[in-house]
Amino acid sequence: MDPSSSADESKTQPQIVTGIQFPAYDVAARGLLQKVFEAKRLAQPVLGRIDLMEKDHAGPIRSVGGEKPFDSPMKMHSGAGSISIDDLENRSFAAYAKMIQTMAEDLLESLARTYFGEIRALTAHVGNVVDGAGKSLFEQLKEGMMNVAIYFDDDGNLVPKQLVVHPDVKDAASAALAQVLSDPEVQAHVEAERQKFLQSRPRRRVLSPC
Repeated sequence: MDPSSSADESKTQPQIVTGIQFPAYDVAARGLLQKVFEAKRLAQPVLGRIDLMEKDHAGPIRSVGGEKPFDSPMKMHSGAGSISIDDLENRSFAAYAKMIQTMAEDLLESLARTYFGEIRALTAHVGNVVDGAGKSLFEQLKEGMMNVAIYFDDDGNLVPKQLVVHPDVKDAASAALAQVLSDPEVQAHVEAERQKFLQSRPRRRVLSPC
């Protein structure tokens, strides 16, 4: 076998390009994708009201301290989109924009699954869970007030709980919460917890300026 003939034949074979990297383009594309993703996130009724904060983590495990420490594995978010060779050759901006939008939507879905999955796991771990099967909103919220920890400010005022509900049931949830807060059993429970809070605080001495 003639090595030279083999080399000549390889030159005539079609070359398949599996990937091309353009550093400047990659940076610009990531920046555009991040802006589109953030715009879509802010448009969401729930996720749009949650601030995201960039933070470095050491290792694959994220740890939450407190009375009941909680460890969870770090998760990677990803989004996929595609564009045809013809659209690339024709420099179709509409096709490129659609690809970026699809990737941003995939990233948003991935973030939502992770976020709400972590919330479910963490609340189940610490016991702050109410089983709402077959219960009215009033019953669910009342059980939450009676069984889940409640907090007070420095003056002993009840710190309102943050409720995350679907926009369609916002009015019904507000009405049910008002009914719960006026329930005699709940009021007695809140007052008992308030007294425990006030008694546990260190006494403060007011010194005269004279």
